[in-house]
Amino acid sequence: MQLTNPNSIIKIRFDGFLSCLIIEKPRVIDWPDFGGSVARYYLNLPYSKPEIESLKAIEEKLSSIRSIQELKDAGFLNLLETGEYDIELWEDKPADLRFNNNLANSNEIIHRWQKEIIGTHRSSKPFPIESFYPYGRQLMFTRPFETLDLERVKHYENLIQSGERPLAITIRVKNVEQKDEDSDQNYEDNTCKYILDGHHKLVAYKNLKINPSYFVISRLNRGLTDKFDESYLPHLNDYLFYYQIEHIVTNCLEIIHKAPGTTKYIDEILQNAPRIEDSMVRMIYRNVLDYYQTDPVKRNWFKDRLNVLINRINTRGLEIYLYDWRARNYMLEYKHVRSWGELVGLLSLE
Repeated sequence: MQLTNPNSIIKIRFDGFLSCLIIEKPRVIDWPDFGGSVARYYLNLPYSKPEIESLKAIEEKLSSIRSIQELKDAGFLNLLETGEYDIELWEDKPADLRFNNNLANSNEIIHRWQKEIIGTHRSSKPFPIESFYPYGRQLMFTRPFETLDLERVKHYENLIQSGERPLAITIRVKNVEQKDEDSDQNYEDNTCKYILDGHHKLVAYKNLKINPSYFVISRLNRGLTDKFDESYLPHLNDYLFYYQIEHIVTNCLEIIHKAPGTTKYIDEILQNAPRIEDSMVRMIYRNVLDYYQTDPVKRNWFKDRLNVLINRINTRGLEIYLYDWRARNYMLEYKHVRSWGELVGLLSLE
């Protein structure tokens, strides 16, 4: 199904590493650990009170939808951005709900206060990032759990117990077909399924230990030369803490499509960040080595980034965050370096 909606408010982006759901502004961000674990990190970003009221209005409009045709007739698809979509109705399907209960990320007041206190860079120890293991069928909350109305959950519990099966609505990016949607979740090619509507319904199903029924809307990228979107990371500075950006950048650069916007963003970090993790330096450095990075285009890209880093250190110095994974708190120290040669010796790069 091809949709053309120039004034859409719902968008979803996937660069092969990070996925982001946008409902007027970023709402949910999800990315893999890539640190020797299959775990994924997940952030629900805060809603303001007016935005919560808007969600309630949408939920009321969609509460009685029973079919794909009714979903179309309700005008919901007009909220989706232009693109190719597939819509499926999954009935009585097991699902694992995932929600973010880290209030530093999901509560509007706490999130704003933390951003002001920490600033853009100066966290001596990172705050926890919500994580999960991507097994089974994951349905990801797109609003903080604390914003749910427990009376409304009870309302849906009563409906379900009476035999009704209210439908939730989810969305994802799907680049490839999965062999077994019931168990095989290919997160390297497809995103998690994000809940657009029906949080209360799904919690009610979970409380009653009944498999939910829900729509799965898939934005399709089939047939494209580059199947992944350009990274949405450059648009997330206002929403992420710096330590979260550090973690994403350090883990994703070897994987994502290196588009111009992403390249500019990385260079700005290398030029302006007051500190950089030693793991980021090591990652850039190893990718300029012929025996490690065999793709000459990628190798040249990393050489350019290394030159940006070297110039920054030699002209202004840089604070390096050194890790000691054997230490009890695993973070060892900051070390200020004033030349590339000093850093090479410090990290034993040669």
